[in-house]
Formats: sequence, structure tokens, C-alpha cells
Amino acid sequence: MRGAILLLLAALVAVATAAADADSRSADWSIPSPLPHPLPDHPRVIDLASTTYLQDGVEAAYALNDRRILAWGQGRGPGTYGDWSISLIDPESGAIDTLWHGEAGGDGTPVLSADRRAAWFVAYTSPVTNSGVSQGLFVLDLAGRRVWPAERVYGAAAQLVDAALSKGYWHIRAKPGGSVLIAVPDLAQEELWGKPRAAWGFGSDVTRDVFPYVELASPLAFFANGTEAAPPGFGVADRPVLGFGDARYPRPKPRIDGTHRYYAPTDSGEYYDVDALPTVPIAAAPGLQAQLFNLWFDPKTKLPCGPGNVVFQSGGYTGTTNASGPDCARFIGAYVERAADGELLHVFSHGIGATHGVAQRGRLLALGGEVEGLNLKGRPDPGQRNCISVWDAVAGQRLGDLCLAEERIEPSALLISSDAKELYAFARNLPIAQLDIWTLPPAWTALGRE
Repeated sequence: MRGAILLLLAALVAVATAAADADSRSADWSIPSPLPHPLPDHPRVIDLASTTYLQDGVEAAYALNDRRILAWGQGRGPGTYGDWSISLIDPESGAIDTLWHGEAGGDGTPVLSADRRAAWFVAYTSPVTNSGVSQGLFVLDLAGRRVWPAERVYGAAAQLVDAALSKGYWHIRAKPGGSVLIAVPDLAQEELWGKPRAAWGFGSDVTRDVFPYVELASPLAFFANGTEAAPPGFGVADRPVLGFGDARYPRPKPRIDGTHRYYAPTDSGEYYDVDALPTVPIAAAPGLQAQLFNLWFDPKTKLPCGPGNVVFQSGGYTGTTNASGPDCARFIGAYVERAADGELLHVFSHGIGATHGVAQRGRLLALGGEVEGLNLKGRPDPGQRNCISVWDAVAGQRLGDLCLAEERIEPSALLISSDAKELYAFARNLPIAQLDIWTLPPAWTALGRE
């Protein structure tokens, strides 16, 4: 009997020690609680649900130099279903000018130039058939409100870019100075662009590490006088010239060095890929960056739990959902890190069910919320509203919450105006699609201009 009691005591001590260790590990990546009382301000609302090609809402948006918004959205045009569109929105008058609509290639999201005067996007150039589709690159003149095929701007060599994009997997990024860089990995050896280095005469098993790339010059001269831009500059490289959104890829494992914390985990491995968790530079502090994360915790203890919640089991198949449950909830937010070495400075999150929408200028950072019917104790909370939280990314301070005009609608894209006077939240929950606009307090605007 005494032996059994000793064994029981030893087991309890082991459990308590493990729990303490888990609690200390959890504390290193603590998630802040939501503010109990959002600001009472009410946004100005622009209706999008009645707008052709934006009826299903906006997926991505960009603030332009003249206060207009470049919006990438989806809707149902005449005789079509689910067309994607690129539109210019004037937040002052509510006027919406659709520049392009059709079926997008890849994700089709426009890539805005560094000077915010042009954009590039990929769209289908032939109907979808059993033999596949062709994709082409297009150039958008924002001031002239015109869309040009890439070969019209860059010459016949741009057709090689279209051929590469039609093979599927590619990355595209804007570069300082107004140009854009496109990388297409894993092309077959005989298709390598430029073919330097003795035509890359390696075995086919090596070509997976070769990233052909092309740089396209700024199209502004073409927009101004029709002069063809510099021809595409093709090349190859031993290492990826464009990786994912992470500043370091692959991201190092989390570690703690004394009192310093480095590189918190970003993803529990469910429902999101690395591209959905980008790194956002902080303009007011070039040495800092905001890294988005998507993690699963017990809402009561904040200890890690398995991603997804079981909704049914049939034989050997288990179905899960990405909605939070009483024992395992989805927390999404942003870490603020030092770019040089990855030291973790701050952790930002609404709590349960925040979206990935991030907008930043100066030292302001905004996160969008998606209510999932739970409070932080894991209990039903149907009265909880969707809000936008605004943060001082340098000081690590939560400035306040701004609630959406309609209950139970979800923000899909966020941005701060170029003068930091307004915050824009595109929200949707069919049949509602709208743009909520807040005038920011002067103290927040001052932070956004640093």
C-alpha cells in the first residue's frame, strides 16, 4: 500500500513538473486578451454589395498616392459567375471604377509598384479546357486607367514570361525603383531562361534547385509616350531569388537565450501555407518587422493544442474544422521582431479568430477580427462583435478597437490611408459587402506619419 502511495505521489509530482514546464514555455509566447470596451466611434460605410464584380467582397486592397484605393475583388457580372475584378475606389465620393474583370490566373492578385503608379497581374488568356489554360501577364496604368498586355509594353520577349507563367508555380515581387521581379522554379532544364553557365549541363535531378527569373523595368515611360520599355532581363540562379514572405526562409526553430526570446513559431500546420503568413517591415523602425502567425491554444490555459477541431469520425477518416472550440482555439496575430537576429519584442493578437489582414504605415499596425462565438474562457459569447485592433508596433501598445458597422461580418482586407488619417476595412458576409471607413484620432495619425 505504501509503495502504491509513493508511486502515486511521484506521478503527481511528475505531472505538476510537466505542467509547470508547459506553463513557462507557454508564457514565452503569451497571447494578449482583447480589450473589453471598443471605442464608440461609428465608421462611414460604402456599399459594395450592389456594385458589379464586387458583390462577393474585396480580397486585397492598396492605398494609392492620390488617396484612391486599388481593390482586388470578386462578384457576379452579367451572364457570368465569380468573375475577379480590379477596381479603383474613391473613399471620399464612394465612386468605383472597374478597370478589368475576368478569370484570374494563379491567385491573380495585383502587385503594386514601389512608386504606386503601376501594377502587374496574371490572368487567363484562353478558356479553361481539358488540355489546360494559358496565362498571361498584364500591366496596369493607374493614372491612365488602362490595362496593357506585357508584350505590348516590353516587346515580343515578354511572350516567354507568359509561357512560363502558364506552367503554374511562380513568385512575383515589386522592386524599389518601379521594376518587378518574377521567379519560376522547377522548369525543365531545356527551358531555362538565358541558359548561362554552359547551358547548365547537369542532370535533371539538379534543376529543381535552379530558379530562372526575369526582371521587368518600370513601365512609366511607355505610359507617358508609348516608348517600349527595356526588354525583359532573364537569368538563372543557384538559390531562390524570391522566397516566401518570411524574412528568413526556412524560418529557424523557436529558441530562448537567457532572458531573450528569438523566433516564435508561426503556424500550427493547418489551413494556412507560408505565403499566407508574410513578414511586414515597420517603416518607422527599419530594424523591426512584423511577422504574422496562426497558432492553436487552449483558450483557458493558453497551452498549445492540436490544430483543428474534430467534427466527425467515420472509419479511419477524421473530419476537422478551422473554427475554434472550447478546448482548442485559433489565435492569429503578429509578432514584432528585430530583423537582424529575430529577437521577439512584442506579440499582438485579438484573441480567438483574428484574420490575417494587416495594414501599416509609420509605426501603426492593424489586425482584423473574426468572431467565432467564444470568449477567452471557451464559453459561448454570441454578443461578441467583429472589431479592428490598432497597435503601436514600436512601443508594443494596443491603442484601441474599432467595431465594424454591421454585426457578424468579417473583415477581408485592411489598409491605412497614405496620410494616416483614415483606416479602411473591407468587410463581407453574403449578401453584405461593404467598406467601413474610420477617421483616426490625431494621436494615432501622428504615429502613422513617423
